[in-house]
Amino acid sequence: MPAPARASDASGPAGQPFSTAEWDQVVRSAAIDKIEQVLADSYALLAEQTFRRPADSPDLAHVRRIRAVLTVLAEDLGPRGRAARPEQRDWIDSELLPAVLRAEAEIGRAVADLH
Repeated sequence: MPAPARASDASGPAGQPFSTAEWDQVVRSAAIDKIEQVLADSYALLAEQTFRRPADSPDLAHVRRIRAVLTVLAEDLGPRGRAARPEQRDWIDSELLPAVLRAEAEIGRAVADLH
């Protein structure tokens, strides 16, 4: 998310642009919110899934793809990616990675419960 180009674009006090730290917080919150939304969307798709629908239904396939992406993201953020983004490791390890792992595990359990 790019910082506002003009002071009039900013919603900071008295039209001041957001600081880098403020933008970091906005981006971090948006990332966690997106993971929560993906999880909620997956549950909504799974709620429509019934035992009478085929195991290869488009909704179930979509949820499986979401889980696969979360798995890859978790691997990228985890030990393999520790050297990358050193300035953000604390936040990644304490907030982002746990959110991704939780969403991936919850979706996995929900899909397994359908079988």
